[in-house]
Amino acid sequence: MKRNSIKILLLLVATLFAVQTAQAYFFASVFMVTGTITLQGRPAEKDQVVAAFIGSDKVAEAKTRDNGAFELQIPEYDPTKPEVKGYHSTDDVIQVKLEGKIAKPTFNPNTDNLKIDLRVETTLDVKLSTWGKIKALFK
Repeated sequence: MKRNSIKILLLLVATLFAVQTAQAYFFASVFMVTGTITLQGRPAEKDQVVAAFIGSDKVAEAKTRDNGAFELQIPEYDPTKPEVKGYHSTDDVIQVKLEGKIAKPTFNPNTDNLKIDLRVETTLDVKLSTWGKIKALFK
């Protein structure tokens, strides 16, 4: 009876180790970012695209839910899967965009999940060539 208990315990420990090893191999670490995003002080509309970027690489994308709520899952970079973009270190700077418009603040990935409120404050974005045309009107 005692030997069976020891065998069962060893089998249980081995199974747990195997499951953790498989998870580490097949599923890289994921940095979860949740929160709300506002546009001009109002919650973003439902089903707008929220995307996270590190440099020019898009590392995550989702759609907003009610009241501007969002959830982004940013994977850790895995060199065995180079086609999947992700963060390389906790020093990476993550920039979020709502429908292509930059949201603030930026943040860094870490081992914990992050809850953050982001805001998009659009400004007059006029190309330099347009300013030249406007200036020419007043000559």
